[in-house]
Amino acid sequence: MELVNISQLQPGHVVASAVQNAQGAVLCPHGFKLTEEAIARLKQAGVESVVIMGGLAKGPDMKERLQALEARFSHVDDVHLLEIKKVLEQYFQEIAS
Repeated sequence: MELVNISQLQPGHVVASAVQNAQGAVLCPHGFKLTEEAIARLKQAGVESVVIMGGLAKGPDMKERLQALEARFSHVDDVHLLEIKKVLEQYFQEIAS
């Protein structure tokens, strides 16, 4: 988790702690995936910072993740483990969009 200035927020960041206004009304719940519109509304509401999941550090890009996954499962022939690989591929593609 990382406390991020409102100017650094980007669509796709996930809220780690509910964002509230000065009166305590929840503007974004925990787990909310930010959009451009949501960020604009938070700015209009006077929010200065938001705690996001994962922080701003960049991990491997999607191509690298999928290549690493392929390498890890390259010698696997167990049907159940290959199902797990399929689920992970779907997850990586989902978080990329």
